This record gives sequence, C-alpha cells and structure tokens, in this order.
Amino acid sequence: MSVPVRALEQAHAQVRAAIIHRRPIAALYRGRRRLLCPHLLGRNRQRRLQVLCYQYGGDSESGLDLVGAPDNWRCLAVENLSQLELLDGPWQTAETTPDLKHASKKSNSMSMTIPKRPRHPTQKVQNSSLGQFYRRMKMQLRGGPEAITAAAHKLARIIYAMVTKRAEYDESRFAEIEKRNHQRARHRLAKQALKLGFLLAPIQAPVPA
Repeated sequence: MSVPVRALEQAHAQVRAAIIHRRPIAALYRGRRRLLCPHLLGRNRQRRLQVLCYQYGGDSESGLDLVGAPDNWRCLAVENLSQLELLDGPWQTAETTPDLKHASKKSNSMSMTIPKRPRHPTQKVQNSSLGQFYRRMKMQLRGGPEAITAAAHKLARIIYAMVTKRAEYDESRFAEIEKRNHQRARHRLAKQALKLGFLLAPIQAPVPA
C-alpha cells in the first residue's frame, strides 16, 4: 500500500528534525508504539527512505534488550512510521556502532544522507581535513554551493565507512591524504613552471637573529 506523498514528507521532516536536535520520538510502526532515537537517514536499494534508530522503549516484534545494548538498533522504513511525536528526554544510543545487516537485512546497503546541522564555526573545524577539502574544492569548482555538495558527499562516505566497518574517525588518516594531495599539487606546479622555462624553489624560512 502506497503512502501519500504529503504524509511521507511530513514524517521525513519530523525524523530529520529529531536527528538535528537530538530528540527522541514516539511513533507507531506496523501497529506497534515505539520509543526511538533517530540517528541517520538513508535509502535502501529500492530508493525508499530508511532511518537508523536506537529503540529504547515501547513494543518490538523481536523484543528489546536493556537500554544501551547494541541489539536495540533498528532500520525502519520512514513510510511505515505514523503518529510521530517529538519528545523531551535524554538521547539514547549504544556504545558500539550498529550492524546494519543485523538491524535490517533488507537495508544493508543504505546510501547515507546527512542532514544539515546548525552552524557552530570553531577554529578546530576550520583547520580540519574536511575544512581543507572544502576550501580546495571551492577554488577548483569556483563556487561555494558546488564545494558544499562535494564536502557533503565526502562526509557521507566517511560516516558510511565508520558505520559499516565499526571504525572510529581517524583525523590523521585524512591528514595524510591531504598531505599527498599537497605534494601532487607542488609536483604539478613545478612541472608547469619547467615547461615555461622557470625553476621553482621553496622559500626558506628566515633564520632568527
């Protein structure tokens, strides 16, 4: 049975707001009332909207473990959520990352989409590898919107790899990639200069007196 587009859009908007503001929700899913903390939105192989949730209360077909247990992760079809309600309460999750195959066998190839969060510019974010990637894309693509899209795709791939491989974010790994990109850029610039009859040399730092 197909779900009206307006109802699906409303459910998607409520789930997205819960993710952004880290608020639990109550909802009916296949006739069962569930208490959920949505974490990620995505699509399955049929391009249907899915949401990765941590269920900390309510009813469940397979039963619930204690709060904080990794078996309480659920991949739910957004179109089957109804009577959604944003709740005031603590954000619930598990210390271990979810196994998407266990959470839902039918959505083990989710293509993650990351909702925009409120901006909190800090020096740490600006100097991160992802920030450097965005600035490089902005110069290459000659536009902010295109660079934002490229950075969003990169961030989506990073989070997808973290979830599927159960790995923590390692900033040093991406710093090494940025270092190699910088070295390739230097090599390319030196090669172009040589074709024009110039020889590039690095600027020596001044020696303090």
